[in-house]
Amino acid sequence: MDLPPVRFPFSSSVALGVVALIHITLVTLALTGPLVAVATEYLGLRRQDARYDALAKRLTQILIEATVIGGIFGSAIVVLLLGFYPILIATLFNIFFWLLVLQLLAGYLINLLFMTLYLLRWERMKDRRRAHMALGIIAAIAPFLVAAVFNAAVTFMGTPGLWPTSGRMWHAVLNPTFGASFLHRVFASLALVGALIVAQALWRKRAAPDPRNVEIRYGSRLAVVATALQVIPGLWYYFALPPSSREVLWMGIYGVWIGGILAGLLALAFFAIYGLATHERVATSGLWAAIGLTVLSVWLMGWTRSATRGNDLIAGVMSSEQKMLVTPSSLIAPADAQALFAKNCGMCHPGLAGDAISKSRKYQTDEELRSFLEDPASRGVAMPPVQLPETEMNSLIRYLREQAGAARQR
Repeated sequence: MDLPPVRFPFSSSVALGVVALIHITLVTLALTGPLVAVATEYLGLRRQDARYDALAKRLTQILIEATVIGGIFGSAIVVLLLGFYPILIATLFNIFFWLLVLQLLAGYLINLLFMTLYLLRWERMKDRRRAHMALGIIAAIAPFLVAAVFNAAVTFMGTPGLWPTSGRMWHAVLNPTFGASFLHRVFASLALVGALIVAQALWRKRAAPDPRNVEIRYGSRLAVVATALQVIPGLWYYFALPPSSREVLWMGIYGVWIGGILAGLLALAFFAIYGLATHERVATSGLWAAIGLTVLSVWLMGWTRSATRGNDLIAGVMSSEQKMLVTPSSLIAPADAQALFAKNCGMCHPGLAGDAISKSRKYQTDEELRSFLEDPASRGVAMPPVQLPETEMNSLIRYLREQAGAARQR
């Protein structure tokens, strides 16, 4: 049964947009944040500098909170999408089901568990730093799995690649924009983590920020490098888009797209000027502006990625009315094999032409059996050819094999 979309008091895009912006910010932090925390702890160990160790611990605590809250908002997005786009979400769940299960169990839960252990064992494992960092590394790997599955589903909607003809899950995952988008998300995450490091340093030192503050310089350097590196996957992503999506960029959301790029460039400049400054005082307002611009850039670029899907929920496959334009065989329900046999074979078998089940055993492989059914005359058998769509032919062959196996056991 096709379910109609749920009616909402106000625009569904507004409801989704507000929840999505909060979720995107938090999960973007959670992607590379644990990795930065472990790297920061290692840096403190190498330099024998307790300031890095303290920063890594504070960062981990913030990230645990961000992960929990981000998960709540992620659940809210799923609920809203199920109401607004039931057919789309059912299709995505059908395609990515086992990856989504893996994402939940091996991604979100393991990440949260090991980040919590990493934080709680901080003082108790002071003398076993390598073992402690191993906990952090496990926590740092898990979010990449979560992000990869999420990124696959989102980019698949804009560039489904070979999936419409093959119906294979891995063609949906490794679609034309998957790699570029994922790499862009990683660098955007690093820039946002750098902004977070600066923000918490400014908040803790509100009275008189020190220009030589390790955290401000460390976070600013990370934000500058990561923002600059986004150019490479950004160009890759643009040229991987189909012409229709590029047209949407230039004609439909030109201002949003350029605004995201400019916000990122301004953030880079402000972090470089004020965060890496060597003068007597830090321009606090300049750094807060850089932090705000970084968040704004993440939001605008996320909006841009969504808008490039144009009028299709899955480009070339599902329209904005959630109608399937092309249905891969993997989404077509298997035919009733017994009914297929009765309709196509039952008139002659077993009465006039003998038991078809036992006769099918002569053909060792499914391809041999298929070849016989499609052209019996080539085998010297006076029988009309069986002409069925591929999915129904597969069901008929499977039925013959299963019945043959059951007859043997009897």
